[in-house]
Amino acid sequence: MSNLHKMEFEQAVLATLMTVDNSYNSLEVKPSVEDFYATRHQEILKAIENLNIQGKPYDVVMVKDLLQANNQLHILGGEQYLMQMMQEAPASFYNIPSYILKLKKLTECRKIESAGKKIIELAQNTLTEDMPMKAQEIVAGVESVIATDTRYNLQDSSVMAFEVLNEKIQHKTNKTGLAYGVNTGLRDLDAMLGDIEPSHYMVVAGAPGGGKTTMAQMVSLNAVKRNNAPTLFFSGEMAHYEVTNRIVSALGKIPFDHINKGNMTTDDYSSWVHLTVDVFPQYKLDIVDKTGITIQEIRGEIKKSIAKHGRIGCVIVDYIQLMSDPYFKEQYDVITAVSKGLKKIAKDFKVPVIALSQLTKDAIGKKITMSDLRGSGQIAQDADKIVMLYPCPNAQGVIVADVVKNRQGKKGEVRLSDRFEYCQFGNVGSVLDGIESVSMQGELV
Repeated sequence: MSNLHKMEFEQAVLATLMTVDNSYNSLEVKPSVEDFYATRHQEILKAIENLNIQGKPYDVVMVKDLLQANNQLHILGGEQYLMQMMQEAPASFYNIPSYILKLKKLTECRKIESAGKKIIELAQNTLTEDMPMKAQEIVAGVESVIATDTRYNLQDSSVMAFEVLNEKIQHKTNKTGLAYGVNTGLRDLDAMLGDIEPSHYMVVAGAPGGGKTTMAQMVSLNAVKRNNAPTLFFSGEMAHYEVTNRIVSALGKIPFDHINKGNMTTDDYSSWVHLTVDVFPQYKLDIVDKTGITIQEIRGEIKKSIAKHGRIGCVIVDYIQLMSDPYFKEQYDVITAVSKGLKKIAKDFKVPVIALSQLTKDAIGKKITMSDLRGSGQIAQDADKIVMLYPCPNAQGVIVADVVKNRQGKKGEVRLSDRFEYCQFGNVGSVLDGIESVSMQGELV
């Protein structure tokens, strides 16, 4: 077990938190209690979190006093251990993010080890009924090793809820106009939907060619440009370069028909080169081009993004019905498992997940509802938000975005202008309010 924990990393993180003012709130990726193997380090972190919630400083003196008041200081090794740790552990706010990521990786390894022991115990018990199903459950547990505990007492839950509220307030104060999570960039639709927050699972449904991928593309571009959110775009239908063609059209104001038919002008080429050389290096957007991808593979790609960028800010899946599952063959069962898996990804990784969905054949040409989602009623049950896209029957060039489910917000219809010639939507009556184009100087206009 010695290689599955690093005391020096644990001490360095705690020493930095108790040395650098406001360090805990400044961290994008915060340590959790389970990231610390040593019990006394867990208690020190709890004290830091407790003081932070109360708005008090959490330097070593305040932490020592709180531990002493709770009759815990002597159990942890007394004041001597705290002072020794502060003297010997390197306190560097510059290094603390990498230390925290290493601790989280070790936490993951310890969970894998625990799951492995359960698999061995199962294999040795020849009297176990439904062994294949139980083995699948354990394997699923291994694949979601970074998932947090699911049981919280009311006090702990209140502390976490307060932290989320504080993050929202700080986010809106420090980054006026940006989403807590991500949004579409469409004024009227965002006013109806609200932010697509971390842990939210949103479904966008529509007929073929109805704008589903365009909507997903707008969310992804707003995520990386306006919110600096590392984003994964899983494309099951289009090749990666086809998705990129659409992004280039939207950002470069290049008519998509020019790209699709190869009728590029000199200005079109200049815009494309500018985007490739000057703009795209700033965007943390990765496209995964694979049909039949599984939930397990998506989880693996997310972990790669976290290792690459330090976090994951948005996940987009295009689309649900093109995913697969190794344990089921019938489409209904596959889609049910996929929808549950996407919901779990949103919660486990605390990331907004936006998934596109096809409609049933009967839905074409009529006002669509949640019952028209193709394949399984589980999608409507799991989703926090559902947006249905269909042409407005009374106005040419207008698309209706019908918010039919919004677990914590308003429902209703929003009219969007069809700008599919530039792979965009816009607000009805506005000039260019959706995905903004990029000028030759690299500024959004």
